[in-house]
Amino acid sequence: SEAESIMVVDGALDAISRTLDQVVRYGDRVVVESPGFPPFLDLLDLLGAEAVPVELDESGMRPDALAHALHRRPVAILLQPRAQNPTGASMTASRAAELARVIRSAARVDDLVVIEDDHSGLISTEGDVTLGTWLPGRVVHIRSFSKSHGPDLRIAAVGGPRELIEQIVARR
Repeated sequence: SEAESIMVVDGALDAISRTLDQVVRYGDRVVVESPGFPPFLDLLDLLGAEAVPVELDESGMRPDALAHALHRRPVAILLQPRAQNPTGASMTASRAAELARVIRSAARVDDLVVIEDDHSGLISTEGDVTLGTWLPGRVVHIRSFSKSHGPDLRIAAVGGPRELIEQIVARR
C-alpha cells in the first residue's frame, strides 16, 4: 500500500511521539504489544493514555487477543511489524491480513489508527509487511534509517493518511 503523504523526522521515537500527539487524548486507550518496548509506555504515560496490552506469538500480535482488546475501544494500536523489541517476532502477511480482518469487524473503532514502528527497516531479513495493505487510510507506517545508516543519524520516514500527516507537519 502506498502512503498518501510522507514526511521525515528525527528518528522512529520522534515519529511515534508526534503521531501519538495527534491521535491520543488524555484518558484514551492504546493497544500495545506485550511484552513491549518500554519507551512506548513512557510516551503513553506522558499523554495520560492507558496502555492495553496484547499478547504476542512468533508472528506478532495474536488476533484473538487483539479482538478482546478492541472491546476497550482504543484510539490506536502501536506495533512493530518486524524484529519486535524485545521478542524479535516478525509479522507475516497472513497474520497482518488476520489482524486487519479483526480490526475491520470490531465495533466502535471507526477512528482507530494503526501506528507501525518499522525500526529495523533496511537491515531486517524479514519481509516488509504492513496492515496498510488491508487498511488503507488507517495506518501510519514509520520506517527508521538509524540502524541502516548509522545510530547517530536519527532519521525516519512517516507515511500515512494525508490529513493526519499534514497535522503532524503543521504541529512540527
